[in-house]
Amino acid sequence: MNPSLILFTALVVMALVAVLWAVLAPLPEETAPVVDTNAEDFQPRHTQHFPQLRQTLDLNDTRYMRQKADPALQKRWIEERRRILSDFLAGLAQDFARLDNLGRTVASLSPKLTLKDELRRLSLNFRFRINFRLARLWIFAGGTLALARLRYLTSLIGELSARTSLEMARVTPPSF
Repeated sequence: MNPSLILFTALVVMALVAVLWAVLAPLPEETAPVVDTNAEDFQPRHTQHFPQLRQTLDLNDTRYMRQKADPALQKRWIEERRRILSDFLAGLAQDFARLDNLGRTVASLSPKLTLKDELRRLSLNFRFRINFRLARLWIFAGGTLALARLRYLTSLIGELSARTSLEMARVTPPSF
């Protein structure tokens, strides 16, 4: 066989395995034990801080630091920025895991759960996992696209929250 063909096939298989891992492997926050007992504790806590994070990590600050700061200060600033982004990303994963757990519980109680609803939830889960891992890579690499990924992850959490609220409304009997 042609060595180029073997190499190409191996690379394709490795890429496929990486994509499957990104989609199917649960995040550590998803497998952590749930200690929340109140329904209010399942609501997103970190997504509400995204506007402040975005303002804090403005690109103008990056340009200023590159122009004015000495290399040691610049390195410390970049490391602190990376830590803040990583902590926020972990918080988003916790928000998503709590909401997903609540959504699964509500879905198990819902008499009107359809295959379409379950596929939407799975799609959200897969999109969150893939974008979470991409955001982590961007943060580690120091890329400026990390904020765009965080914005998208925040919107996915909002979508999951809205879907969970709708499912809860289906389960809750109307009060008279």
